[in-house]
Amino acid sequence: MKAASARFPGRVTCSFLNMWKPCTVFYGISPDGHVRGVPLSLEERDALRRGIDFMVGNLRPHPTSTSVRVEFVPALWSKLESRKEVFWYVVEVHVHGVPRTVYTLSDGDCFLRKDGETYQAHTFEIRSWVVQQEEEHYLRGLASQESEGAAGGDGPPPGAPSAGV
Repeated sequence: MKAASARFPGRVTCSFLNMWKPCTVFYGISPDGHVRGVPLSLEERDALRRGIDFMVGNLRPHPTSTSVRVEFVPALWSKLESRKEVFWYVVEVHVHGVPRTVYTLSDGDCFLRKDGETYQAHTFEIRSWVVQQEEEHYLRGLASQESEGAAGGDGPPPGAPSAGV
């Protein structure tokens, strides 16, 4: 984790922001779901937070202040031979993009997710993805209007022509 470049977390964060729903990246959880934790001193936690802030600053457009949040959840602690306490944490990086916004890295590369995998999207894939998202947004709006109308609305649906008096 300490040696990870800013580019890889930037790609993952970019792809999560582009999902437009809350996502969390966990460090310190094994692939089989066991809590292992990551040993981090106070200085290392500060450096990690600064690294994440730097990575977020390289996203375009800049995410809102609530779009990326980091939590250090204590997993366990131990004393080393030198009597220095070491704390182990599960690091949670919470990501939530602004709907209908396409995020890229500062170099213009865009990353999306499909089937649990992050991939670099090319222009035609981004266009296709935006169209798909807009269609889903439109259909959700129609379904919402229909359910409101079926719930006892007496008037015409929003946007329908009204009879003049």
